[in-house]
Amino acid sequence: MRSLFAVTLAPAIWILFFLVVYVFEIMGCRFELDRGLIAGVGLTVSALTILAIIVVAVFAWRRWRRNPRDGTESFLGQIGFLLCLSSLVATIWVALPIFLVPACM
Repeated sequence: MRSLFAVTLAPAIWILFFLVVYVFEIMGCRFELDRGLIAGVGLTVSALTILAIIVVAVFAWRRWRRNPRDGTESFLGQIGFLLCLSSLVATIWVALPIFLVPACM
């Protein structure tokens, strides 16, 4: 059960990042938070993006270092590492439109 949790943790972080960032962008546009806050929506989204990338990268590194070389645990370790890498790419892919396209038009 612990291995299954470790395998699904990185995709769960990506899903949470996706949800939080886009809801924050929507609320920022709706209530004009860019004008009212010192940090603004852009800085907060940047901080969330960096935090998500660091957390997923740390999980990927830990999965890589703890991967046994044979048996079922090896398979779950490899799958967990690949899911961490795909979650890292997905996190970057989700963050790109936020930085390249203006949110509030």
